[in-house]
Amino acid sequence: MKQLQSALLLPLLLAVPACSSSATGGGTPAETKPDKAKLVGKWEVTGGDLANDQYYPGQMPWTKGVVWEFEKDGNVKVAYWVPNSNLAQKWEAKYEVADSNLNVSKDEAGKEEMTVFKIKQLTDTELKLQRIKGSNSLEFKKK
Repeated sequence: MKQLQSALLLPLLLAVPACSSSATGGGTPAETKPDKAKLVGKWEVTGGDLANDQYYPGQMPWTKGVVWEFEKDGNVKVAYWVPNSNLAQKWEAKYEVADSNLNVSKDEAGKEEMTVFKIKQLTDTELKLQRIKGSNSLEFKKK
Protein backbone atom coordinates (compact mmCIF):
# COMPACT_ATOMS: atom_id res chain seq x y z
CA MET A 1 0.00 0.00 0.00
CA LYS A 2 2.86 2.38 0.82
CA GLN A 3 4.38 1.74 -2.61
CA LEU A 4 1.04 2.54 -4.27
CA GLN A 5 0.70 5.68 -2.19
CA SER A 6 4.24 6.77 -3.06
CA ALA A 7 3.64 6.04 -6.71
CA LEU A 8 0.55 8.21 -6.68
CA LEU A 9 2.13 11.05 -4.74
CA LEU A 10 5.39 11.43 -6.57
CA PRO A 11 3.76 13.18 -9.53
CA LEU A 12 3.06 16.13 -7.27
CA LEU A 13 6.72 16.60 -6.59
CA LEU A 14 8.47 15.16 -9.58
CA ALA A 15 6.54 13.91 -12.57
CA VAL A 16 3.98 16.59 -13.30
CA PRO A 17 4.26 17.23 -17.00
CA ALA A 18 5.83 20.53 -17.87
CA CYS A 19 3.60 23.10 -19.44
CA SER A 20 5.12 25.19 -22.18
CA SER A 21 5.71 28.79 -21.33
CA SER A 22 7.37 31.66 -23.02
CA ALA A 23 10.46 33.15 -21.47
CA THR A 24 9.91 36.22 -19.40
CA GLY A 25 12.68 38.66 -18.84
CA GLY A 26 13.80 39.08 -15.24
CA GLY A 27 11.75 39.18 -12.09
CA THR A 28 9.72 41.95 -10.64
CA PRO A 29 11.81 44.86 -9.43
CA ALA A 30 12.66 45.00 -5.74
CA GLU A 31 11.05 41.67 -4.86
CA THR A 32 10.40 41.36 -1.17
CA LYS A 33 11.06 38.25 0.86
CA PRO A 34 7.82 36.42 1.79
CA ASP A 35 6.84 36.39 5.45
CA LYS A 36 6.96 32.67 6.20
CA ALA A 37 4.73 33.15 9.27
CA LYS A 38 1.88 33.97 6.86
CA LEU A 39 2.24 30.51 5.31
CA VAL A 40 1.30 28.70 8.53
CA GLY A 41 -2.29 27.48 8.47
CA LYS A 42 -4.74 25.72 6.14
CA TRP A 43 -4.79 26.65 2.45
CA GLU A 44 -7.34 25.41 -0.09
CA VAL A 45 -6.27 24.85 -3.71
CA THR A 46 -8.38 27.22 -5.84
CA GLY A 47 -6.63 27.28 -9.21
CA GLY A 48 -3.50 27.20 -11.30
CA ASP A 49 -2.66 24.93 -14.19
CA LEU A 50 -1.80 22.02 -11.86
CA ALA A 51 -5.30 22.25 -10.35
CA ASN A 52 -6.71 21.65 -13.84
CA ASP A 53 -4.17 19.05 -14.92
CA GLN A 54 -5.73 16.81 -17.55
CA TYR A 55 -3.04 14.16 -17.08
CA TYR A 56 -4.09 13.43 -13.49
CA PRO A 57 -7.89 13.51 -13.40
CA GLY A 58 -9.61 12.96 -10.07
CA GLN A 59 -8.65 14.32 -6.71
CA MET A 60 -4.94 14.53 -6.08
CA PRO A 61 -2.91 16.78 -3.75
CA TRP A 62 -3.13 19.70 -6.17
CA THR A 63 -6.82 19.36 -7.17
CA LYS A 64 -9.17 22.27 -6.51
CA GLY A 65 -10.71 21.97 -3.07
CA VAL A 66 -7.87 19.99 -1.49
CA VAL A 67 -6.51 21.58 1.69
CA TRP A 68 -2.79 21.86 2.47
CA GLU A 69 -1.88 22.50 6.10
CA PHE A 70 1.45 24.22 6.70
CA GLU A 71 2.56 23.81 10.32
CA LYS A 72 4.95 25.99 12.35
CA ASP A 73 7.39 23.10 12.72
CA GLY A 74 8.04 22.90 8.97
CA ASN A 75 5.65 20.05 8.14
CA VAL A 76 2.98 20.20 5.46
CA LYS A 77 0.03 17.79 5.44
CA VAL A 78 -2.43 17.09 2.65
CA ALA A 79 -5.49 14.80 2.70
CA TYR A 80 -7.27 13.82 -0.53
CA TRP A 81 -9.12 11.03 -2.35
CA VAL A 82 -7.29 8.74 -4.76
CA PRO A 83 -8.74 8.92 -8.30
CA ASN A 84 -11.10 6.10 -9.30
CA SER A 85 -11.32 4.74 -5.75
CA ASN A 86 -12.83 5.42 -2.38
CA LEU A 87 -9.44 5.59 -0.68
CA ALA A 88 -8.61 8.63 1.40
CA GLN A 89 -4.89 9.36 1.38
CA LYS A 90 -2.71 11.50 3.60
CA TRP A 91 0.51 12.97 2.36
CA GLU A 92 3.15 14.60 4.56
CA ALA A 93 6.34 16.42 3.69
CA LYS A 94 8.74 19.02 5.04
CA TYR A 95 8.84 22.60 3.81
CA GLU A 96 11.04 25.63 4.18
CA VAL A 97 10.92 29.16 2.86
CA ALA A 98 14.29 30.20 1.43
CA ASP A 99 14.42 33.69 -0.04
CA SER A 100 11.35 33.79 -2.30
CA ASN A 101 11.17 30.02 -2.78
CA LEU A 102 9.10 27.34 -1.08
CA ASN A 103 11.08 24.09 -0.90
CA VAL A 104 8.96 20.97 -0.35
CA SER A 105 10.81 17.73 0.37
CA LYS A 106 9.64 14.20 0.98
CA ASP A 107 11.54 11.05 1.82
CA GLU A 108 10.81 8.41 -0.81
CA ALA A 109 12.38 5.01 -0.27
CA GLY A 110 15.28 6.49 1.68
CA LYS A 111 15.94 9.24 -0.85
CA GLU A 112 14.93 12.86 -0.33
CA GLU A 113 12.96 14.26 -3.25
CA MET A 114 12.51 18.04 -3.39
CA THR A 115 10.35 20.36 -5.43
CA VAL A 116 11.01 24.09 -5.48
CA PHE A 117 8.22 26.59 -5.98
CA LYS A 118 8.67 30.32 -6.52
CA ILE A 119 6.36 32.21 -4.17
CA LYS A 120 4.69 34.61 -6.57
CA GLN A 121 2.30 36.02 -3.96
CA LEU A 122 1.79 35.47 -0.23
CA THR A 123 -0.73 37.57 1.65
CA ASP A 124 -2.90 36.86 4.68
CA THR A 125 -5.49 35.25 2.39
CA GLU A 126 -3.81 34.30 -0.92
CA LEU A 127 -0.88 32.13 -1.95
CA LYS A 128 0.36 31.76 -5.54
CA LEU A 129 3.16 29.34 -6.37
CA GLN A 130 5.00 28.59 -9.58
CA ARG A 131 6.98 25.39 -9.87
CA ILE A 132 10.57 26.20 -10.85
CA LYS A 133 11.03 23.02 -12.90
CA GLY A 134 8.25 22.91 -15.47
CA SER A 135 6.73 26.27 -14.45
CA ASN A 136 3.39 24.75 -13.38
CA SER A 137 1.35 26.92 -11.00
CA LEU A 138 -0.92 26.50 -7.97
CA GLU A 139 -3.19 29.06 -6.32
CA PHE A 140 -4.59 28.87 -2.79
CA LYS A 141 -6.99 30.74 -0.49
CA LYS A 142 -6.49 30.65 3.27
CA LYS A 143 -9.23 28.77 5.14
